[in-house]
Amino acid sequence: MSRDLGRYEELDSNVFIKSVLAAFIVLIVLVLTQIGYGVNQLDELQQKTEEVTARQFEKLRLLNDAESAGVRRSALLVRMSLSKDDLERKNLYAEFQQSNNLLSLVRQLSQIEKDPNERLLLDEQFKNLQKIIIAQSDVLNMLEVGNTEAAQSLLKNEVMDQQNSVRAAFVNLREHQQKQVQEMLVKTQTEYNATRNAILWTGLFVVIAVVVISFIVLRRARRHVHNIETKLISLEASRLRLHKKATRDALTGLANKSQLNSYLQQKILEHAKRKSFAVMYLDLDGFKKINDEYGHAVGDRLLALASQRMQGMLRNYDFIARVGGDEFAIIMQENEDAEIATLVAKKLIAFLGEPFSIGSVVCNIGVSVGLAFYPEHGVDGAQLLHNADQAMYCAKRNGKNQYAIHKATE
Repeated sequence: MSRDLGRYEELDSNVFIKSVLAAFIVLIVLVLTQIGYGVNQLDELQQKTEEVTARQFEKLRLLNDAESAGVRRSALLVRMSLSKDDLERKNLYAEFQQSNNLLSLVRQLSQIEKDPNERLLLDEQFKNLQKIIIAQSDVLNMLEVGNTEAAQSLLKNEVMDQQNSVRAAFVNLREHQQKQVQEMLVKTQTEYNATRNAILWTGLFVVIAVVVISFIVLRRARRHVHNIETKLISLEASRLRLHKKATRDALTGLANKSQLNSYLQQKILEHAKRKSFAVMYLDLDGFKKINDEYGHAVGDRLLALASQRMQGMLRNYDFIARVGGDEFAIIMQENEDAEIATLVAKKLIAFLGEPFSIGSVVCNIGVSVGLAFYPEHGVDGAQLLHNADQAMYCAKRNGKNQYAIHKATE
């Protein structure tokens, strides 16, 4: 009987051991399966993050290109309407025809956009752009038959307003896309943290079950987590670099002060006192009064319209930037003598002296312009801008709405 009992106990022990081993094996399989699932989730999350980020950055690029193309077409039309030279107008027309990719850019945006609401907005902008292109064609037809005044009137009263409306919509879309990128990165980080925590808790459970196996699995999981962290940090660094490269003024679309300083420094290094160029410093006269009387909305709109006028009359190779507030700077092409620079200053004064219509408000402003020449009035960017600024204040003291050239005694 004892022998039978011993056999029973041995059998029971074997069954228990086999049961424990079976349960342990099932436990390990389940744990490994869970960890494998978590690792796959991280891989999918990483791939999804890269795809969404690439798509968002591509949309931002297309929005910037579409906005630039629209502004460029309008600027070329303005210059064609003002030009008296048939050859120059012919060249401007050829350049205008080369900027006909605006609709295709918006179409590409609509194709890669996943959000139905955003796609509806893009389709609406596509229709608005078609109207603008029709109106621009009417302007070109008027210019071809010599009806310059009617072309300028249509351009000023209809085409520019439509273009500004579309451009404002593009700005809103770009800001929304940037916000989506931020939200996507936050969401990705949250999902990543949740997945990482699940893996770590699973790893802890494995440690309780079997130290050796859990240690190996945990090392693998942590290694993978570290790779994901590294790539997320890299994506964040890329986003920061993209933000840092944003050298445009958000209100006017012109270069900002940082880009102005970089451009001016580079131009000085390239010329190394061998060639001269002119630097203009402009301050809008009467802007503060309008801004105080009608509010910042009208003031911001006035700055945007004034910027477009200045861009419209400058040449392609002239550089213009918003320094801040109602102050602007223009860097002209090399080898420009004082006569040409002062002629441009006079045209700017006359062009900005025309009334601005903003809704029901008619705004009248002027502009004071200060000129400095490299290397006569300065051999570094800060000195040139300072001297041009001082000349601008001299123009203001002399009665405003005029230009002045820097003198060594200022």
